[in-house]
Amino acid sequence: MMTEFPKGWETCKLGEICKIKARIGWRGLSANEYTEDGPFLIAGKHIRDGQVLWGNCDHISEWRYDESPEIQIQEGDVILSKDGTIGRPAHILALPDKTTINGTMMLLRPETQKLDPAYLFQQLGGFQFKTLVKERISGGSIPHIFQRDMVNLPIARPPLEEQKKIAEVLSSVDEAIRATQAVIEQTRTVKKGLLQKFFHRGDWEPNKDKALPDEFEVRLLDDLAKRGSGHTPNKKKTEYWGGGIKWVSLQDTKKLDRLYIKETTAEISDLGITNSSAVLHPKGMVVLSRDATVGKSAITTEPMAVSQHFIAWDCGPDLDRYYFYYWLQHMKPVFLNIGAGSTIKTIGLSFFKKLGIPIPAISEQRRVGQKMKELDELLFLHEQKLTQLKTLKAGLMSDLLTGRVRVKVAS
Repeated sequence: MMTEFPKGWETCKLGEICKIKARIGWRGLSANEYTEDGPFLIAGKHIRDGQVLWGNCDHISEWRYDESPEIQIQEGDVILSKDGTIGRPAHILALPDKTTINGTMMLLRPETQKLDPAYLFQQLGGFQFKTLVKERISGGSIPHIFQRDMVNLPIARPPLEEQKKIAEVLSSVDEAIRATQAVIEQTRTVKKGLLQKFFHRGDWEPNKDKALPDEFEVRLLDDLAKRGSGHTPNKKKTEYWGGGIKWVSLQDTKKLDRLYIKETTAEISDLGITNSSAVLHPKGMVVLSRDATVGKSAITTEPMAVSQHFIAWDCGPDLDRYYFYYWLQHMKPVFLNIGAGSTIKTIGLSFFKKLGIPIPAISEQRRVGQKMKELDELLFLHEQKLTQLKTLKAGLMSDLLTGRVRVKVAS
């Protein structure tokens, strides 16, 4: 369906107002020609969230750079990945040195009196371009954006000052997204470091001759927490299902590793509990998947049942549930390694019967658990903010790039 644009807007093909250059290869350029310094060589893998990761770029010699002047990058250019991970654009605001692109990339240099580069960059996140990328990815051949695709790409073009204002609005949201992503990455780095700091001895087992700090002791997990499991009621009995009792199963793996599990994909009934080996566990159980997606864990926020693919622990007075949850998070690589090698990954119950956990005094466990919980809550808050910003950006793009909502431009 054709979009009806407001008065004063024009539509044209991108190639009519933009220089578009791409090439299949680099005349035999190979990776062993890369240099330690010299002109930058950008590939699609060096682009993230519309920006070039200059520190990750390759370098080439001056004569290789001079060999292809038609793809030498200038400030203000827009570049685009056309092979492999296709459709990644970047707007070049500043150059650290001489720069060019490799054979997987395409150069877009708009006629700036007709098309604002920042506006073009935003259009490459819009409906028309995303439709083109989707078509190329879903095709039977290797995904590739041809130069003729971009030459013939329809583009809506408001007056130049309006283009600049639209780009300014959308770029401000991009900046907020990048800032939030940076906070998330930093918080994850801090979390990883604290997990290592608090649980660096987490692979200890009881009865092993290893030195322990005075404040730690290794205890059998079964001595600290009551271990339970679950079952799947007969799926042919409809009365066993949909009865309001949340039931943690492998369908819920995406909900795990987020501290708490609050909702489940399926629910069972009291009859399902009564007529199977399923158990309704109390609130605050720490659950762990031991099959398929091995090692994922969470704390239940209300009484729940689990399938036979999970273990559920009810922590006793000497084990803080948050300390235990984060220790399980730290132990994920160990669990994954144990579950590896079979067609369906699984950890037998015998492993958990002899599993030991290093613990300090309960007061220290609570301090560690609280610190990690606060960090996760901060992380979740920023992740929620990021989702909201991305939703805002998508809505603004839909409105502003079609003229459905107009921006105010100084007369």
